[in-house]
Amino acid sequence: MMSVVNDLWSKERRARWSLGPVVVCLMLGGCLASFDDRIVITEHDWDAALVIEHVIAIVLEERLGLEVDIVPVELVMAFAAMHRGDGSMDVAPDFWIPNRGELYEQYVAQGSRESVLVNDRPYTGEQGFYIPGYVQDTFGIHHVDDLTDPETAKLFDSDGNGLGEYWVGPPGWNTVQINQLKAKSYGFDEHFEPIIISDAVFKAKLEVDIQAERPVLFYYWTPEWIHAAFDLRMLEEPPFDGYAMASMKNDPQYNPDGCWNLVLPEEDPDWLENGSISCAFPPATIYVSYAKSLVERQPRAARFLKQVYFDPATIDQWVLRRARENVDATEIAREWIEANPDIVAEWLDGIEVGGTAPTG
Repeated sequence: MMSVVNDLWSKERRARWSLGPVVVCLMLGGCLASFDDRIVITEHDWDAALVIEHVIAIVLEERLGLEVDIVPVELVMAFAAMHRGDGSMDVAPDFWIPNRGELYEQYVAQGSRESVLVNDRPYTGEQGFYIPGYVQDTFGIHHVDDLTDPETAKLFDSDGNGLGEYWVGPPGWNTVQINQLKAKSYGFDEHFEPIIISDAVFKAKLEVDIQAERPVLFYYWTPEWIHAAFDLRMLEEPPFDGYAMASMKNDPQYNPDGCWNLVLPEEDPDWLENGSISCAFPPATIYVSYAKSLVERQPRAARFLKQVYFDPATIDQWVLRRARENVDATEIAREWIEANPDIVAEWLDGIEVGGTAPTG
């Protein structure tokens, strides 16, 4: 029963304004209405983010007395709205760098618009190309260079068209372009074709492939439940030695001769020809990002978002329950908050708690 109640509570909160003022304001690029009593959170479409955003929402509503809406919005639009600071979008949790480095450079980095802030203690993750352990043990595939062998590529050809397949990420993610640039730079793009499908569809397919012990090559990251469920091996790549793009000149990892020259389609129609990435991802840094305007509009919420932090091992367990046990994200979030009062107290240190969330 509790799962049903939490599921309905979650759906009601997400739907409260999903077809109303929030989306209208986002579409129009601004809004005159007051959002002072509401915090609007971007809903992402992967399991870790879904739980994180519900943890944040419950604390904001039940400890700080604020009303929260969770709205599915593409990240570029969400950052543009946070930049405006009108309250039409306030929080984008699980913000991955370097994957969305262009947004960091536009809105967060020193010397940029500096209209979006991030929490003090991000968590870290790894990203790369993976294969199941049985594929590595049987065929000796350890390095991305091994994929340039046409005979190796044929192992991953599931439709008989002569090309192996590899999953590069969901539609709309920059990893789609990053991983295609990698394949070109490493030289295995001639023998493979990229597959672009949602994370949920890919994971369902992955389970079937692994049960049948079929070869499968895919991009993925940690933390995620699939690493706890399956024996997965990351392929070796040359180490990251710096960003070569001019847009990253202010980044400490900028290197004009570096291995990472990301060009996106919106920057150059010939992005695949003119870009190059010939190294591993640098360790990912994952932030909770929020509108700087919250510091004035909702200072308690801003301080909480600055102080909130998450542990990758905890996220692994959240995602395992969400994806494998089909537990609602709100239920996972609420149970964890109730079981970890000391951590929540750290998040709320120095903040006056209490209040009743508005109902109108």
